[in-house]
Amino acid sequence: MKHRGSIESNAFSISSRFDVPSRKTSTFEYEDDDNENTTATTSRDISRDLPNGISQTQSLRMPLQSGEGMSQLLAIQPRLIINSLSKREKTIIRWARRLYVTYETLIVTSAVLVFMLSTVDQFRVPIVTGGAAKIPVKNNSNAPIAALMNQVDVDVRTNQTSVSLPIPSIVHMDIFFSITITIDVLARMIFCPAIRPWLCSLYTLIDILSLVPFYCELILYEMIYFKAFVNSNDWLVSLMNIEGYIVILKVFVVLRLFRVLRRHRGTRVLLYTIKTTCLDMFIIVILILESALFFGAAIYFTDDNFNNMPRGFWWALITMSTVGYGDLVPTHTVGYVVAMVCVITGTLLMSYTIPILVNHFILYYDHADQLAMVKQMHRSARRKARSRTMSKYAQKALSSARVLMNATLTNAVAKVNSTIQLTSRTMEVKDPGLVVEKKQSTASAPEQSIETVE
Repeated sequence: MKHRGSIESNAFSISSRFDVPSRKTSTFEYEDDDNENTTATTSRDISRDLPNGISQTQSLRMPLQSGEGMSQLLAIQPRLIINSLSKREKTIIRWARRLYVTYETLIVTSAVLVFMLSTVDQFRVPIVTGGAAKIPVKNNSNAPIAALMNQVDVDVRTNQTSVSLPIPSIVHMDIFFSITITIDVLARMIFCPAIRPWLCSLYTLIDILSLVPFYCELILYEMIYFKAFVNSNDWLVSLMNIEGYIVILKVFVVLRLFRVLRRHRGTRVLLYTIKTTCLDMFIIVILILESALFFGAAIYFTDDNFNNMPRGFWWALITMSTVGYGDLVPTHTVGYVVAMVCVITGTLLMSYTIPILVNHFILYYDHADQLAMVKQMHRSARRKARSRTMSKYAQKALSSARVLMNATLTNAVAKVNSTIQLTSRTMEVKDPGLVVEKKQSTASAPEQSIETVE
């Protein structure tokens, strides 16, 4: 007998492949002992209002109310269908997946660590010409690094990395990790079933944004080395100015860590919480900015230590967030009163608005736990179905063994009887008198039985 259940929802569900149309109902099914082949497939739509608790004794048929597409972030990512594979192949795929996740985690973590070490002074060297720590300037003469810094823009001049490069070992490791991530991105693009959803994915954009600064900086480094050795000072200054601004884009390299966290349930729930609470967050930001603007204007007109309103706005924002850098402080009594009211307002505003986001996160995380529980229930049902099937096979094997044993015993008894009969015949041939006595004893036996009855 085949048991069948359905999970109904108005929200669309994410299918196992990108090109499969969305369905409003998702079903699971499994077969009991009456069928030899046991199958179990589950696909669930994640809803916004799930039951508060799910017990193991409840039925697998669970209606879910409509949601807002939470399955986009919490549903299982499209993967290879392995139901038709053997148990050994499934085990190999499972271990290969674990090894790939471990490998990816090590690569991404090492790439971020190398990026951090590339900014340390001990792992950087100045641009050199002829082996000396000097660079070419005008009139083809050698001068210290400070001479070139005077020709670089003021904003770039404050960054010491503008006139120095990472040591070769750091550069080589950065190249290795970046090329490895590039190969991974290209492989995903080649084997992706649908290119458009893959390109629109947040993690794909993070990978691309983290790789673009590397290749731009690599090209600039080669051009800087070339211009430094051909004594082209004007081009060198321009390239170093550009490189100073390209470094800002390398902040996206840190976002590679999202590749490690993207498989975690909490990360996906957090992203969905931010997505569904955009309006609430916008209102919170507006309230904070309006309050900071009000108290910034108040402190500007009441305290002489604040020369303009932007400084007052900065002070109010830092005070309301309870950070308090201490770079700007009021100096008059009225300023103290404004600061006190600003602190109280900021504390109340934060305490009443931030829990909105926290409550949404807790709610969605509880829903994710319940869905994981349902998934575990389905796994348990599949294991029980397999065990019932295996027990049925064992019963069949036992019955077959019993039949075989009975047949063997029957054959053995038949052989023994045939042997006894053959022995009796042999004895009759050898001693006929014994046969006559045996017949007489056999004939007298009924007479004795008749007398006994009388």
